[in-house]
Amino acid sequence: IGSNTYLASEYFRPLGKSRFFVAPHASYERRRVALFTDGNRLAEYAAQNVQAGVDLGYSFNSRSEFRAGYTFGYQNVSRRIGDPLLPNVKGAFSTFGLRYAYDSLDKAQVPTDGILSKNSLNYYLTSPEAVGNFTQSETRNFVFKSLDSQNIAFGFGGGGITFGGNPSPFQQFTLGGPFRLGGYGYDEFRARNFLQGGAGILHNPKFFPTFLGGKAYLGAWYEAGSAFEKFSTANYRQSISGGAILETPLGPVFLGGSVNENGRGRFYFAFGRFFK
Repeated sequence: IGSNTYLASEYFRPLGKSRFFVAPHASYERRRVALFTDGNRLAEYAAQNVQAGVDLGYSFNSRSEFRAGYTFGYQNVSRRIGDPLLPNVKGAFSTFGLRYAYDSLDKAQVPTDGILSKNSLNYYLTSPEAVGNFTQSETRNFVFKSLDSQNIAFGFGGGGITFGGNPSPFQQFTLGGPFRLGGYGYDEFRARNFLQGGAGILHNPKFFPTFLGGKAYLGAWYEAGSAFEKFSTANYRQSISGGAILETPLGPVFLGGSVNENGRGRFYFAFGRFFK
């Protein structure tokens, strides 16, 4: 529902009675991608991505797993709005990747306790418009801790680094949007590397009734981060965000907004598991 479409499927097959497994997967994604310069929208693209691959992995326990896999696909990024001289990007891509995930969150929608950590290392054998082969490493993490029956403290952070060649702008790391510098536009910042983090609190007021069987929370959090080419040139930006989160049978609904250090603001409506 909306302007971005994502459809994906995976078949998880344990190998005998061992902890090893094989997992072929495929996905299709279509989304809008904006390019910014100095806070101004320079162009808008329609990006389509079709891919398939297979992972060989090992389950340490019910909370953590390690995977190694190969993925190939086709990317088509075409300009919808902007200067006709701006290029379109299309072509095949392929990667070899390693991934480690740890998930001890106690709830799927709004966790009250636990850790979520997703880590990856991807070597791009081919990528459209890239200059040379390159490798990207990324980590994203959430931590939740229940303070009492009504309050939940949480923290989040992540980082990414690119080694080797130069990826196209559409393969770079991005910041901007909820929990990723919410006071700025979606993916407003693009670069080879990034660092970001923040912390906040969620409160379930006693006077709030359950909403379709789930709880309602009021939350506030602080975010800071930067997307940069070199660490010495990083320009760290900040946002303060807040709003209401409603648990529903179909997933959480978020209504809120953010203000950045320059006084610019954004209002957000989101539906889905934004913590994961």
